[in-house]
Amino acid sequence: MFVKPAEYQGDFLPPSDCTPEPVAPILDSILVGTHVASAMYAKSEIQNPRAAIAFNLIGAGVWLSSAIYGFYFTTECRNLTELAARNRARRMRRTVLSGPPSASGGPGAEEPVPAPAAATPTPLVPAVPRSPEE
Repeated sequence: MFVKPAEYQGDFLPPSDCTPEPVAPILDSILVGTHVASAMYAKSEIQNPRAAIAFNLIGAGVWLSSAIYGFYFTTECRNLTELAARNRARRMRRTVLSGPPSASGGPGAEEPVPAPAAATPTPLVPAVPRSPEE
């Protein structure tokens, strides 16, 4: 509920608008611990503890599933954000420091193809020989 996973845009998974902070899953983990502790307390201190134990273990299961979901998607978001930052730095380093790939002459650069020789244009109207009298 409080963790927003990254959403696919076609085949691309951008890190925008996802939740990278694991605050909500940490709170969910704390609630798992309180439910388990409450179930253990109910087992030792209550006369008929079955309902209290069942309630607390079901609550612990719900919070545990929420914590797992939250930790999974916050980790995915952090990884996507770091990957995007590395790719952005690599792109900037290549274009700022070395210029465009074709101008660098590095690996993968292709030799420029020479332009074809200029052909004589064909006239649209055939030339008509003029007589000297005109």
